[in-house]
Amino acid sequence: MRIYEKASLVFTGLVYLCMAILILLYPKFLYYWVAAVFLVHGLSSLIRAWKEEH
Repeated sequence: MRIYEKASLVFTGLVYLCMAILILLYPKFLYYWVAAVFLVHGLSSLIRAWKEEH
């Protein structure tokens, strides 16, 4: 596993934990969380495709 992959997984895990706590405290926050997940995943996919070497 490359270092940036490990860092990405750690960052994603921390974000998920923080967001879960925020959703439990503020249920309306769920709408923003879902939108953010789609945004981050879309950007991640574009960056991964751009950096892909053949």
